[in-house]
Amino acid sequence: MSVAYDLMNAENFPDFLKDVWDFRKGGSKAKAVAITGYAAVAGALCKIEDLVGVQRSSDRA
Repeated sequence: MSVAYDLMNAENFPDFLKDVWDFRKGGSKAKAVAITGYAAVAGALCKIEDLVGVQRSSDRA
């Protein structure tokens, strides 16, 4: 996820969510909804952080 996090942006995030859904929907629908929902909420939180100016460090120690 850390690699994907560094490469995610507003342009490709919808495609990422679709990929998550497509990958998971073959199993439990409830799990697919939960995992895709979690990813969508995380993306929304990141967008809010960007709007308020949160600075993220690429230095993760």
